[in-house]
Amino acid sequence: MIVKTPDKIKRQDAFSKDGKFQPNSLAVHVAEGVAVGPDGSLWSYQGGVYRPDPDVVDRRVARVLRNDYTISRGSVVERLVRYMPEKIVPHLSAEEPEPWCPLINLRNGVYQWRETNAADRFAGHDPEYRSTIQLPFDYDVPELRCVAQLGTT
Repeated sequence: MIVKTPDKIKRQDAFSKDGKFQPNSLAVHVAEGVAVGPDGSLWSYQGGVYRPDPDVVDRRVARVLRNDYTISRGSVVERLVRYMPEKIVPHLSAEEPEPWCPLINLRNGVYQWRETNAADRFAGHDPEYRSTIQLPFDYDVPELRCVAQLGTT
């Protein structure tokens, strides 16, 4: 099955050819970028970081189904998403990140400070990092060079 991004999901993804509602199929499609928090709450991946978003699934189901939306359909799909295997819907941990975590999540990407090759230190965001914390700064190489030069004079 091909999983579509939430904005590309169509009504036909939720119904069979004979018009029968297919909650499992819709759940797989709306689960893209959704994670289950340590307390069972839903989180969505936005701007490179997971953020609490308890209505994300219901909102997506309502957007796809429009006039065919019912509270029970939204509830069934949300329950299915919550209990999907972790390979489809990540489960965020309540544990503290490892001491001296090698990743620093910034607004425009992830800085990997332990990386020995300078060209590989900065990478784009990826939900696989499962980051729930993001610093409100952008990584800017030229600006950092200037700061470093000012500090040595």
